[in-house]
Amino acid sequence: MAQGSDGEARLVAVEEERMSGQIDAIAAFDEIVIKLREPPVVSADAREIATQLRALADTVRAGRDEWVVATARKAQCLALASPQTVAAQPARRPWWPWRRAS
Repeated sequence: MAQGSDGEARLVAVEEERMSGQIDAIAAFDEIVIKLREPPVVSADAREIATQLRALADTVRAGRDEWVVATARKAQCLALASPQTVAAQPARRPWWPWRRAS
């Protein structure tokens, strides 16, 4: 039974080390995000560029969100389509011109 306890203790130690590394990485990421949110103490040109980059990031996020919503709606419509509707669609032809459809 002592070996089982040693194995469990080693497993716990390895897991603690792994989690500690993850926590350190998350803390470092949080620090980077906090620094990025602080207004830069630089020239007016750099502030303008930073403002434009933030606007671009907002635009990209909005486009991504629209795409996610549109994809979810499309998936929902396909899921709600009856099997007869899907079966009524013509079979797709293979793209190989030398091969016949089965």
